[in-house]
Amino acid sequence: MARRKQRIFGASRLRRKLAAMPGEINKDLKEVIQYHSRVYLSALQAATPYSTDLPLVSRGRARGHLRDAFEIKTARNGLAARIGLFGKRNRSLFYYLLFLEFGTKKTARQAFVFPTWRSRRPAAQRAVKRATIVALRRVAGRKYSDG
Repeated sequence: MARRKQRIFGASRLRRKLAAMPGEINKDLKEVIQYHSRVYLSALQAATPYSTDLPLVSRGRARGHLRDAFEIKTARNGLAARIGLFGKRNRSLFYYLLFLEFGTKKTARQAFVFPTWRSRRPAAQRAVKRATIVALRRVAGRKYSDG
């Protein structure tokens, strides 16, 4: 059986556009991920239980120490962000966070991490999806405007 050669016109231009896509998309996605990680961090800090009846310093820790200990860790490529308590010094705070989030025998739960995450996640997912679509259309050469 004879094989037929196929010729694709514009293949080199298509290859150039495809090669440019990851850089363009990544640039937009990095900005969106950084923005939403900062929004989540501020919402998490605002939702953290803060006891005003404690003295300013209790057991060597200042009031609001859990709220101030949250931080953002971004991946090297910038396409992922983790928000939480990092490092050895924050291990005891992590256990304190677990006791607040899930409660103990003697104290009721004061969930704030998972509810905050659940409320912020859909907006972040929509923003990442929209940024990807906008970047793909821009790289592909189509004009796209929000609205």
